[in-house]
Amino acid sequence: MEEYPGTYLSELHSNLTREELTAKRLLGIVLDRGLEGFIDWETGEVQLDSERFRNIMERIRNITVAQKNPAEEVILWEVGIYQAAAVRDLEYENHEAVVLIGYPTAEEGESNAMLFPGQPLAITGSSEEKEGAWLFIEGQLASERTYRGFDLPTRVSQLEKKLELEWDTYRELPDWYNLSEEAAASYVITERQMNMAKETIEKAVFRSDTWLQIRWIIQEEAEYYFSGSKPLDEVIDIMQNRVQLYLNERQ
Repeated sequence: MEEYPGTYLSELHSNLTREELTAKRLLGIVLDRGLEGFIDWETGEVQLDSERFRNIMERIRNITVAQKNPAEEVILWEVGIYQAAAVRDLEYENHEAVVLIGYPTAEEGESNAMLFPGQPLAITGSSEEKEGAWLFIEGQLASERTYRGFDLPTRVSQLEKKLELEWDTYRELPDWYNLSEEAAASYVITERQMNMAKETIEKAVFRSDTWLQIRWIIQEEAEYYFSGSKPLDEVIDIMQNRVQLYLNERQ
């Protein structure tokens, strides 16, 4: 966004709510995989009070976030991948090949994609039938029927079946399809697109509720700096203390 002024980042949040991208939400995107660079999860040490994080805060504040305009070029897309067709659709919409780069990360060798639970199952602490509840959850996870709806299946075997079915369905045009070759790009999935989706799904890193809450704490305090209400030093100090306290309470 710094290198290409006048372009904008299309994020999932704004696509759903039609809200414009703000500095606060831009920071959230940076932190989606960037928290690893400022928190030692093994020791619980928080390192937000660093020149590197200060530099990120200053750069985001100085970026002119372009408002959405159909005539402007999208330089980055935030994409949810639930099937290989998501890559096909993205390339069809952009009329060119795309590259899945993922979120910024400080973890060398790790995937830049993230995996979130779509339909999480849990047992309340006050439940009087915990054993029965566990049997139900185990049954759900062991079931061949874990491939449901638009989400990715829980079981790896079912995920493989889902991708195989998608490949068999969309790798070539059916006999009844009589549109132009250009329009066919909205239907056919190429082997390259399928492999891109598979690699992203297989290497995605799971993000926990703890990570999500920490991101929200940082975003909440950052808004005071972005709006000019508080100086950066004060905001960083509050962030550092709040996040460290949050982690200490959960050790």
